Amino acid sequence: MQTLFKNPSFYFLLFLALILSLFPGYSYYRSVSYKAGVASYRELPSFFTNHNYALYPAKKNTTPPPEITAEGVFIIDVESAVPLYEKEAHKILYPASTTKIMTALVARELYDLDEILQVPEATYSGSLIKLEPGERMSVRNLLYGLLISSGNDAAEVLASHHPNGRDGFISMMNERATQLGLLNTFYENPSGLQSPQHVSSAWDLGQLAAVALRDESIRSIVKLQEKTVFGEDGERHVLNTTNKLLGVVSGLDGVKTGYTGEAGEVLVSSITRNDRQVVVVLLKSKDRFAETRSIVDWVFASHEWKDIQPKEKLLN
Repeated sequence: MQTLFKNPSFYFLLFLALILSLFPGYSYYRSVSYKAGVASYRELPSFFTNHNYALYPAKKNTTPPPEITAEGVFIIDVESAVPLYEKEAHKILYPASTTKIMTALVARELYDLDEILQVPEATYSGSLIKLEPGERMSVRNLLYGLLISSGNDAAEVLASHHPNGRDGFISMMNERATQLGLLNTFYENPSGLQSPQHVSSAWDLGQLAAVALRDESIRSIVKLQEKTVFGEDGERHVLNTTNKLLGVVSGLDGVKTGYTGEAGEVLVSSITRNDRQVVVVLLKSKDRFAETRSIVDWVFASHEWKDIQPKEKLLN
């Protein structure tokens, strides 16, 4: 040990270790925000760099985003988790039927797709796929009704079969929101019917949609414009999408619409072009479909995706 302390190399290495400890690693991933049409940057937390490096979205011109009426807006690049645009993204607003994204996610965790659920004796309001009391339908077909035609009755049937009943299902929705870090989200029902404490934000819905789209079943359903499903005894239900942009906007493959008088027009969209997927959330818009089209065009016209590697990898 005394020999070690007499060795000059020991003190050099000790000094070097001290110097390095004072300088944290540099992140090559930056998120882009916009103010008055000018791009600014902030470093992302280091955990975003602890993966195989995703292509990074970078602004390629100075074109500002279009003016839109939506009170809450959030756009995120799904693969890199980089926000592309925010407007009052954390403002607490009503989610309306975009609630059903969480309903679908919880149902996928709770049931098998081929499990058969029976429609209870109950009265449902709002958007319906016209399930009849006593009718039996698979979870898979209920999810079609939930996400294509925005059936409130489908949402309630899925919720009613939780082991602790409807309240247990709603508790599970709120627990999942907490686990995902959706701090401005709280659910009071599984369908999105207007309720004072039933709230969310554009940021929360963007994160939720990105998680839900990892589920292959949800991802395959939300892109459909129409579907005919059957109950176990042959009852026929023709489902048509509530999303007017499906089949119209290039690359648009979901996700969910919503509307109440208090919520205004709500739309969560997924768009994939040239293998790049973004999620766009508009809350309390006056023209959700036109505004989504314009801001999607701006996103892909104003950004390019680059392969950004750390210095040490570039030198190899």
